[in-house]
Amino acid sequence: SPKDASIESALQHLEKVEYCSGACDLKGALTKIVKEFDGRADRQQVIVLLGDGESAYAPVDNADRFRLGQQMVAQRIAFFAVPLGAKLNPMNLHGFASTTGGSVIRLLADETAADRAKRVLQTVSAPILYPTRHELAEGIAEAYPTRLPPLRSDTPTLMVGRLDTAQKFAISIEGTIAGKPHRVQIQEAIGKPEVSNYFLTGVVAQWSKNDNKAAPAL
Repeated sequence: SPKDASIESALQHLEKVEYCSGACDLKGALTKIVKEFDGRADRQQVIVLLGDGESAYAPVDNADRFRLGQQMVAQRIAFFAVPLGAKLNPMNLHGFASTTGGSVIRLLADETAADRAKRVLQTVSAPILYPTRHELAEGIAEAYPTRLPPLRSDTPTLMVGRLDTAQKFAISIEGTIAGKPHRVQIQEAIGKPEVSNYFLTGVVAQWSKNDNKAAPAL
């Protein structure tokens, strides 16, 4: 409520110490912020962005996203975005989130502030699996990426590849959650071929040329 005395006091203080103006420098901000974390694996470390994901002052290209994303992964920092604004930058909002094991938390029109805050906290607090190795089941000729990104149970992660004799896709993943060893096994049934999936052959070919990049989340 605008009449809440504590909120009014906080806003008055904010006006004295911060003045937001000019072009946004998301790349510079993330570069500085990542250095402020202590890298502890036994607790959830997150960056939550409230905004459009734009970085007009210093544009973020694919190389920047990959570099900053890998720095966050190395320090076990997950990036979360709450999209705000009329013109959003999906490459930054989704790119940093999918690379680091974070998520994009969209606003819901009929949601109260209290419910929204609870949902954000639940999403940020969800376990993140940092893979250390994985093994494909027999009969799978190839699958990409060969190095998996951080994984979370509430966000699907895309893997592409080719089957040999396997009738289903199965993978065993070892890693850590909050610094503790963890192992998961995943099996997915293989559907019938569809003409509309023609583009996947190009995705496999592209990834096979540069298979060290993390998989994008769906």
